[in-house]
Amino acid sequence: MIHHETNAVEAIRVLTMEVESGPRPVEERERILFHLSRHCRIAALSALLARADVVSFRERLRLSGAWRLNLLRDRAAQARPFSRFTGAAQIAPLCDALAAGEDTLAQDIARASAPEWLARKEFEDDFYYGRLLGGFTLREPGWEAVAAPLLSGLLRVMQDETAPRVRVCRALLAHEPDAFVAALLELLERHGAWFRARAGTLQAREPAFELERSVCVEGLALLHLASRHGLSVDPAAQYPLLPDIARVG
Repeated sequence: MIHHETNAVEAIRVLTMEVESGPRPVEERERILFHLSRHCRIAALSALLARADVVSFRERLRLSGAWRLNLLRDRAAQARPFSRFTGAAQIAPLCDALAAGEDTLAQDIARASAPEWLARKEFEDDFYYGRLLGGFTLREPGWEAVAAPLLSGLLRVMQDETAPRVRVCRALLAHEPDAFVAALLELLERHGAWFRARAGTLQAREPAFELERSVCVEGLALLHLASRHGLSVDPAAQYPLLPDIARVG
């Protein structure tokens, strides 16, 4: 784990220098900012798993979200169209900010996120889920009316009412804690199964693979959202892939 952290921290240093070195082609700058968020998550998980360093874990997740917001605001300032790097389907940095308890940052990311699906540039189900997570993060008046067509879109694409992401969104909308916990547990089980099915493949050699099969940041984000929405979820309950020390509050 330590070598993953060392490599990620060095990647962050190099990419930060590239961002600050001057103007670059649009897609190259977007790519750099996108990967800065990715390496911040790797560094965060490495610190948590190698040293139980919760302070570094949360700070690096915050930085992941901050680089994402930088990317989205940069796009808006130049009135550029959304791209594969800036589409709403890219939920990882939003989840990072939520998992770190950085609610204001997460809300800013949600406000700056793409309102429309980018056909042929992102998966449609990930887009709908990303928009739903953003809406739950903002909790603006009348959100339930906006959420309904997004949830319908997610269900239409997934064609599976039992899908954990569908169920967890329904539970948050309905403020049903028991349904939320059941959906979260199924989501965590499928998260673990996805990694188990790919053990021994080339994909398993990636640094993020070893780390994310041990901690589900999306699950941490959802647990925080449930708390913010007033769901009475037992704070002492044990959840696979969600270490107690990593949970906000």
